Amino acid sequence: MNKIVLVLALGMFSTASFSQVRRWFHTPMNCYISGSVARCQATNYRHRPIYCEAQASAVTSYGYRLNGFFRGWVQPRQSAFVFIRANNPYRDPIVRARASARCLY
Repeated sequence: MNKIVLVLALGMFSTASFSQVRRWFHTPMNCYISGSVARCQATNYRHRPIYCEAQASAVTSYGYRLNGFFRGWVQPRQSAFVFIRANNPYRDPIVRARASARCLY
């Protein structure tokens, strides 16, 4: 009797632990820069919704750093955007931007 209970308990724990496995993966982000705004985009190419956390940073011509964040769900074949806007794009435009995103499915 004890062996049967032990086998059933191990079966339940192993099945429950494997059914809840969710993996983080890094997805590429493309950044497009105009003088006033940097727009970074992550696209969900999968067939299920994914949860993403993205962080983008930009540098202006005077060397100031600007940051932007995104956290939320991205539906299949849709994109998530991180926008970074310059305070004064005519005198101090954005010259560089980079972003990274990690997602969970």
